Amino acid sequence: MTLSGGQQQRLCIARALVLELQVLLLDEPTASLDETAGRVIEELLVSLKERLTLFVVSHYLEQVKRIADRVMVFSNGSIEGGGGWPGSTSLRGA
Repeated sequence: MTLSGGQQQRLCIARALVLELQVLLLDEPTASLDETAGRVIEELLVSLKERLTLFVVSHYLEQVKRIADRVMVFSNGSIEGGGGWPGSTSLRGA
């Protein structure tokens, strides 16, 4: 059986949830997924953040805006800015 990229991502998240974690670190959770599969993963992450802390690493600012409550921007190993939504003026490009 072959799983799609989105199915593989959901399976990985499900496997982590079995461990009853309090914190989940995701590095580019929708990388290499088509838009539809990426939205499914985003919706899953939005629902999960109600019961666990998520640290999501992403280069996609629009995705970060859809998922995050608080954001930290790193550049060249330093914190460049951060804040909460909506209207976080301390984030470049926001």
